[in-house]
Amino acid sequence: MDTFQTYNHYFICSLILGIVGLGIWAISAASLIVNIGCIHFAIIGLEGKYKVASLGTLALGFTGLIMTIGRLVLIL
Repeated sequence: MDTFQTYNHYFICSLILGIVGLGIWAISAASLIVNIGCIHFAIIGLEGKYKVASLGTLALGFTGLIMTIGRLVLIL
């Protein structure tokens, strides 16, 4: 299997997890898991062909993570 194709799958997975993580940021436990997964897959995807898009999904994951942590702080 071509390595670019594999890394592109990580980018697509990161993009999906980032969008879902922003959509469910009010559900704290699930959002933490999804956003950490988004960040993980975006870092792996940086080695692929779509580096700029992977950086965007990395920012998406960190944005969702910050929103979730902020919500946790406000609740507690």
